[in-house]
Amino acid sequence: MEPGVTRPPNNRTRLLLRLCLVIAVLAATGGVAEAQGDRAGERDAASTAHPVEGLRLQCAADLVNGERGVLCRWSEATNPITRAYRLYRITDGSARELVATVGGDGRLGYFDTDVSAPSTLVYGVVSLNRNGRLIGQSSPA
Repeated sequence: MEPGVTRPPNNRTRLLLRLCLVIAVLAATGGVAEAQGDRAGERDAASTAHPVEGLRLQCAADLVNGERGVLCRWSEATNPITRAYRLYRITDGSARELVATVGGDGRLGYFDTDVSAPSTLVYGVVSLNRNGRLIGQSSPA
């Protein structure tokens, strides 16, 4: 070959060039994913800037005015922007269902009469701000 003249790449060289291109694309994609992960981490950190308050919940079978049910009572949220509480129930492992929404009118309990024996019931309560954002929650009871 004459000096200064390049010859066309052979099959091995083409394969090596394609492999380098694939590696470069994967590296670039991984970099984008890492950057997106960092931004997602920043969003998570921002959302936990105001931690969710823990509420205490107690529920027990009760008889009120001759009617059987489950009386649930919860602690008052200390967050001053609390506007409502929502009580949820899971019956025999089924999907969670909303039992009641109680406004911020000072009521801190609910008597659930829509139950039947024998059932396994699990309750949970959450507190919400005026925008419906979760600001407090209980452990299951």
